[in-house]
Amino acid sequence: MLAQTHALICDDLEAISPLLNKRIISEIEKRIFIPYDTEHFWWMGSGEEPMNNWTVWCTQNVLLCTFLLPTDQAFRAKVAAKALLGIDCFLKDYGEDGCCSEGAQYYRHAGLCLYVCLDILNDVSGNALKPVFKEPKIRNIASYIRHIHAQGPYYFNFSDCSCLAGSCTIREYLFAEAVGDEKLVRFALASSNLKEEEDRDLPNEINLTYRLLELVHASKRDKAASFPSQEDHYYPSVGLCISRDDVYALAVKAGGNDDSHNHNDTGSFTLFKNSQPILVDVGVETYTKQTFSKDRYSIWTMRSVYHNITNFPPYEQLAGKEYQSKILKLEQGETSTITLELAAAYDRNCPLQSYQRSVTHTKGKEIVLRESVEGEVQPVLTLMCM
Repeated sequence: MLAQTHALICDDLEAISPLLNKRIISEIEKRIFIPYDTEHFWWMGSGEEPMNNWTVWCTQNVLLCTFLLPTDQAFRAKVAAKALLGIDCFLKDYGEDGCCSEGAQYYRHAGLCLYVCLDILNDVSGNALKPVFKEPKIRNIASYIRHIHAQGPYYFNFSDCSCLAGSCTIREYLFAEAVGDEKLVRFALASSNLKEEEDRDLPNEINLTYRLLELVHASKRDKAASFPSQEDHYYPSVGLCISRDDVYALAVKAGGNDDSHNHNDTGSFTLFKNSQPILVDVGVETYTKQTFSKDRYSIWTMRSVYHNITNFPPYEQLAGKEYQSKILKLEQGETSTITLELAAAYDRNCPLQSYQRSVTHTKGKEIVLRESVEGEVQPVLTLMCM
């Protein structure tokens, strides 16, 4: 924000007091440039450690500071090289399908911050990165927000994400333009049009750059558009199966319990009907110290007993990459079916031999849930209903 303010009104600040610009530059050098240049923070990436939205979110802001302020070319080149390494580390944790395992809300800090990073670097390098926007993984990252949209204002949500992840902004539109995705262009416009007029310029947004983008591109943003037709989709990297017809929107989560912002929700599903939530994922409470501590899974919203899944008291699902599902059958079409073996997602002390769940969506007719359980257990099905 300070770097953007300096770039916009440095002459006005100078007229008030020469100390203002000097202080802005001094603080950014001390708090941003020197640490970024001389230290390594986990989100910068250096090898195989997992990255998340912090990588591109922080990198985006470092790039903005670097290229908005009067820095020298040698420093800019150094920052650009380090930023590109961080972006590569971020992308390694995405499947080719582009799915953001953190959810639609985090797409705004992950996929969209990736776009801003690439756009800045492309702009300052004379379009050297323009071919990157044609890469399938980048195009798929961009289109994620369209596929994960359920109905009306709602998104399919798992992990810490809310089903009310917010309307699109001009950044989705610009990302769609960059990758050449006309359906995403239409989706971004239609979603943006859901906002009240007084909210279109993002009055509550703390990032000044995002607000400036809205103003600069207002003529694009204010076009009328309708939502494109939504098709079924499957994200193999996380095992997310989406099925739709004219009435229902259904998402079934296979995968496992080792996602970023993970909940123990393997095998759970959410359902919307005519733009209203029917079976929901409640999301997460307000973040606290406990949310990111060893006691995370004592919070009720994180536990499988509060998701649309069967548990076997006193046993429930546990967190970790070994707690996974296995897809036994997957078909998408006029009748879509996903069948999962879920026993491996539960506490190993549970005398559960097999737990199979099958969800079948016959378009225009019905959605059927079938389950079979083997073992000396007492199954208890939870459905989180609106």
